[in-house]
Amino acid sequence: MSVYKATNVGYKVVSFLVDTLKTNAMILALECGALSNDDVVEWADHLILQQEEPDEVLFDLSVSKNIYDAISALGKFGEHSNKHDVAKEAFSLFHEALKSGKATYERVTRQVYDMAFTEYLPNDDVSSMMMCFWDELHDANLGIYGDAKEIESEFLSFLAKNGS
Repeated sequence: MSVYKATNVGYKVVSFLVDTLKTNAMILALECGALSNDDVVEWADHLILQQEEPDEVLFDLSVSKNIYDAISALGKFGEHSNKHDVAKEAFSLFHEALKSGKATYERVTRQVYDMAFTEYLPNDDVSSMMMCFWDELHDANLGIYGDAKEIESEFLSFLAKNGS
């Protein structure tokens, strides 16, 4: 949602409300390395440059030195009302980060495992699947059972299917 200011030639965007869906998903992505502090700083800087009167929290994000500062600042935007949609958005961020090699499967599968015990589910039918990838990948990496590359491929498909 944008806030407009009258000008002599019409209206221009002065600022816009930051989307809590995006900020909540970004927190989940920061926690597992699917986003970096630099990614969040770049995002905040971009929004600041687009607005005449940016939200003060964007400046906190712009100068964050680590993910803990960034998570704290993102939390100031508030919680999105629909946790299913936040999970879907987070899954899309996870998928993108894994495909680009920016995140590790170990950290992202652990984040998805942890999310299974919260309200952050893309839908109510996937919590059991969310719990299995981390354990399966761990066992495969130890040589106990399974093929790590196959599990990673299945996990990517799962994220793509359940993302936004």
